[in-house]
Amino acid sequence: MIVSDNAIYLFTKQWVSHKTTVYSLPKVPGNYTAALQGNYDVQGLITGATYISDKKLIVLSGYSSTVQPFIYLLYDFTGNDFFSGNKRKVLIDNPFHQVEGIATTDGLTYHVTNEQLLQLGIQPKLNTYDLTEYLQIYFESQELAVKKNENNQIVIYPNPASDIIYLSGNFPEKNLKYSIYDNTGRQICNGITNNGNLNINYLHEGSYHLKFDNATTIYKFIKK
Repeated sequence: MIVSDNAIYLFTKQWVSHKTTVYSLPKVPGNYTAALQGNYDVQGLITGATYISDKKLIVLSGYSSTVQPFIYLLYDFTGNDFFSGNKRKVLIDNPFHQVEGIATTDGLTYHVTNEQLLQLGIQPKLNTYDLTEYLQIYFESQELAVKKNENNQIVIYPNPASDIIYLSGNFPEKNLKYSIYDNTGRQICNGITNNGNLNINYLHEGSYHLKFDNATTIYKFIKK
């Protein structure tokens, strides 16, 4: 199970197919039917999951039918389609260890538990694995992408404004799709900027919120 901002996701352990299927549930209390999200052939039994949301990384623990433990990396996926990005299976050099849980504090070092197996003299244990060699380059690329987005940040001015809002910043498109909302969250209008300019002379005096398509930042401005 992992938890995102708006949902709980369950990864199944499938004894026959050795695939895993993902179902989602809302985070708020209530009675729900789990919604199917997708499945993937991991060739093993999934027993644990951990989620590093800001890195778009899910790390699963599991073991094969011959009790070969592994860690499965799902990363750089789109939205909540967890199997749409890169996937990598990392075998753990602890044969016959039935791993049952996984956790991390930094996204690079992972703590994995295994059950007791008396027949083979295997004791329950917390094991630690360093996955830096598999994830460091990906993490660095994520950091570069964040810096690039910061460099492309849009600046609006003047603020307050009476007629025209101007846009500045190192962003590629000058004609951007936008929407304007009032303080209640109601959409007032939408349109396309004119070469980096946005006409607001038709708005009543007050405060508004401006959002550009495919952007997460919301800009507050005042019409005077």
